[in-house]
Amino acid sequence: MWVAIITVVATGLIQEHASTITEAMMLAG
Repeated sequence: MWVAIITVVATGLIQEHASTITEAMMLAG
């Protein structure tokens, strides 16, 4: 059960910060 909760939360965070994560990944190379 907790796995599904973590997955949903993580997905929400990723969607909210997708552009920031993408920029960070590009900067990291």
